[in-house]
Amino acid sequence: MGKGGDHNGQRLARARLRRRWTQERLARESGFSLATVRAIEQGRRSLDNMGQLLTFARALEVPVTDLTGQPYAASSPEQDAGQGAVAGIRRELLLAEREPRISDAQAAFVSIPVLRRRVEDMAGRHRSAALASMGHELPGLLRDLRIARHAVLAAERAVIYGLLAQAYEAAMDMLKQTGYVADATAAIQRARWAAQRSGDPMRALTVEWHYSGEFIRVGELDDAAEIIEGGLRELRPLAREDVTAAALTGAYELKAALVAARARDVTAMWQRWERAYAVGEEIGQDLNEPLAFGPSNVAIWSVALPVEMLDGAEAVARARQVNPVLSTLMPAATIANGRYSRERLSRHWIDVGRAYHYRADHDRALSSILEAERIAPHKTRINPAAREVVSHLLRARRKNDLVELALRMGVA
Repeated sequence: MGKGGDHNGQRLARARLRRRWTQERLARESGFSLATVRAIEQGRRSLDNMGQLLTFARALEVPVTDLTGQPYAASSPEQDAGQGAVAGIRRELLLAEREPRISDAQAAFVSIPVLRRRVEDMAGRHRSAALASMGHELPGLLRDLRIARHAVLAAERAVIYGLLAQAYEAAMDMLKQTGYVADATAAIQRARWAAQRSGDPMRALTVEWHYSGEFIRVGELDDAAEIIEGGLRELRPLAREDVTAAALTGAYELKAALVAARARDVTAMWQRWERAYAVGEEIGQDLNEPLAFGPSNVAIWSVALPVEMLDGAEAVARARQVNPVLSTLMPAATIANGRYSRERLSRHWIDVGRAYHYRADHDRALSSILEAERIAPHKTRINPAAREVVSHLLRARRKNDLVELALRMGVA
């Protein structure tokens, strides 16, 4: 667990010292300049970029979470972001393929329509960034779906597998956001297992989109690109006739843009984003499923990608273009005209804050992070990039609203 008040540079220094490396050795092994390593460790430069974090982590042979301090302990019920459910979710991931001991009463209680509504409700909680609520419900939902898989007729089993895949996806996302990344990997593996048995190619391709992200997270970009291109080969022939396939195609193009950004290929990054933009314009609306794709999501990525490239000027310019539209959207659990996912909108404002931070515009950086917190409090307070930016802003100036935010995050 990270200690309150730590920043990523301090954790980097501790990881370096555990290896008995000098700053010069870390600079040589990571490819960063000595001046950059010193600035980061001394807190004069933030370390909020996942690509940079991964480079240091791989050089030091430590998990990225050693540098971000995740998972963050909840010091009060108000700060709970679902961490208390992790043990129960782990248990269900372990038991997934085990046959449960089912009583006649349990078998009689199984209802596919009820389970479907519960899975749809979980998707809404995800879009609302209601992490504590997700955590409270997920262990029981996974258990009941596991029971249903064995209790229903053979002809209905594929439906249960599809619902299981969605529930495991939700678990993966909650675990990843709360910093339990190894458990998140186990959850997406379970989602693949279930999706492959569901008989639903769109569900399987949605899970593969998440699966490619696991390879991006650990820096295996060639493997991620291979999964993405494989998915696109299946989707493109279907996209003109099927809006779900078209939306997935757009989402895959955005993930390909992220791969290009991590590879520092700005030309390919924008080419892939423009393909997604074209798909979003053709669809013409934001969709709940799959993956909340649509014009708003493409707009959000137009800021996230230059932030990933540490291009604050481009990210700020893009934010000024899209913020007037995104600011009019009401944060919601169900995406519809004028309503959009709290989870995605909060992520956008965190990225806007990071962009202004790179431009040393402290006031706009703070106001953007505060907007993210207003939309999705728990998600913003445990977001490692947001915490790192707030930690650095706090050292630059100690305004009351900044200090209060830092205290809520546990970084003061």
